Amino acid sequence: AFFGAPDTGLTRETVELQMTEYMAREAAAHGTPWSSIARHMLGLRHGLPGARRWRQVWSDHKLKDVHPRDVMALAHRQVETA
Repeated sequence: AFFGAPDTGLTRETVELQMTEYMAREAAAHGTPWSSIARHMLGLRHGLPGARRWRQVWSDHKLKDVHPRDVMALAHRQVETA
C-alpha cells in the first residue's frame, strides 16, 4: 500500500498487461506507436531484478513493428533469464 492507502490488488504485471491492451487500441484507432505510450511505464519495475533488461526491451526501436503483446512476452522472457 502507498502511504496507508488501501491495497488495490493491482500488480506490475496487471498494469503492464492493461498498458499493452491500451497500446494496441491506440494503434488501431489512431495509429499511435506503442513506443510513445510504453515510455511512460519504463519505471514500472524500478529496483527489481531484471528491470534494466525489461526496460531495454520496451525501449528497443527495432521492435516497433512488433505487437505490444509480443514485446511484453519478450520482455518477460528477458527478465526470467536475467
